[in-house]
Amino acid sequence: MPKKLPRLTQDQLDVLLWIRDGCPSGIYEKGYEHRIRARTLERRGLVDVRGQGSSWGATITQAGLAWRQGAPLPSMPSESAADELIRRALAADGRLVLPEDRAVEEEHQRLIRVSMNSPLRPKGKKLEMVSTGAWSWMSPKAIVFTEHFDDYIEPRPVPVPERVREYHPVVKTFLADKEWQMVTAEHLPRAGRILQAIASEAPRREIDVISPADATRGLGRYEAGRMARAHLGLKTPAGNYVIQIREIPGRGGQKTRPNLYGGRKTRPSWLAYRQSEFVSTGRLELLVWGPGVSHDGDRYHDLKTISVEGRLPAIFRFFEIQKLRADWEEEQRQRKAADRRLQWEAAMAQARLRYVEHARWEHFKECSRTWQEVNAHRRFLVAARAAADSHRDAGRDALVEQLEHAERRLGELDPIAHPELIVPTIPDPKPKDLEPFLEGWSPLGPDGSSLTHQPQYWAAL
Repeated sequence: MPKKLPRLTQDQLDVLLWIRDGCPSGIYEKGYEHRIRARTLERRGLVDVRGQGSSWGATITQAGLAWRQGAPLPSMPSESAADELIRRALAADGRLVLPEDRAVEEEHQRLIRVSMNSPLRPKGKKLEMVSTGAWSWMSPKAIVFTEHFDDYIEPRPVPVPERVREYHPVVKTFLADKEWQMVTAEHLPRAGRILQAIASEAPRREIDVISPADATRGLGRYEAGRMARAHLGLKTPAGNYVIQIREIPGRGGQKTRPNLYGGRKTRPSWLAYRQSEFVSTGRLELLVWGPGVSHDGDRYHDLKTISVEGRLPAIFRFFEIQKLRADWEEEQRQRKAADRRLQWEAAMAQARLRYVEHARWEHFKECSRTWQEVNAHRRFLVAARAAADSHRDAGRDALVEQLEHAERRLGELDPIAHPELIVPTIPDPKPKDLEPFLEGWSPLGPDGSSLTHQPQYWAAL
């Protein structure tokens, strides 16, 4: 009897359904977990996996289509169902909240994948499922439109010269550095032409060609180490990228002893520490590192149907898409900064009003306290004068003079006798005066820190 296959996890089932739907883009854009699960499904005979890196792909088998896990696989949603989802999302102003039901969420995830091919999908937008609360696993999900810059950029040809009259200085450095060429001598001219094609095309796309050292300057030690031994640097509007070209070795190389540290060097550095002979295949591969690429870099290598030269338009298209994304993110950042400044200015205006109101009330209370104190002192003054009238010794004149001075002083302090004292004179507020009324905002600006967190504030107190 055939061995019974174990049940699939939900993550494995999601990958199986994604492969069945034709591996639509926009679902598994980061990481390699879905590829690992696809290999597990392949070992079980449910899918076929081919290629690697950017050429990776998978298709579902008949066994995968017939897979049962207590119930048949959910049927593939129709185009009309995906169209209807887009209509519902548009009618909900781009935010369609779903009921808290796992089955409903799974079905809508499949509809989202199919919707990428819907003619109703707005250009430059795609549907995504997001959480509506801070606790993503507990809060309801919503389907929203997000940016999809791929719609705006079509690949353009990148000419590769058959002969090069003058190489770019960075390409010259690659051709002269025999230690880290990573390409056998027979195929080195082709590698040079490919790098020269990139160096020639870059200025036409508003991209500067720089050395790999300049491209990685300022990066952390670990990140720069991953990009070491690159052959070409590019300064794009979206950030710096580095490109490495290398030859893919074949199998069957004889085992060799790697060069020992300090021993006589017989091979270039890129071959020195291999444990087997490098079997030349002539198949080249470009590795690209930089913003938006995978952790280990994006790979573009020779395939049976397309060469590395034919994949250069896809590389430059990627750079242009990243530029659109960077521009959009900068616009969003500026918009948020402008909104935040408007909120801060409104908070400052409100704080000034509250400061004035607070100062006026504090002055009024001070006047009231002064008036009460003046009246209390006058009552004492009446009693003191009665005592002075019965005082007949030599000190009476000094006592009378003091009481007259006190009466004049009380008259000067009495806000009722001098109503102008009741009107406050409020000075312009200093930043620290406004801080109690800003409700968490800083008087130094929308992104400033609280004055009470600055040492000079406490030093001045």
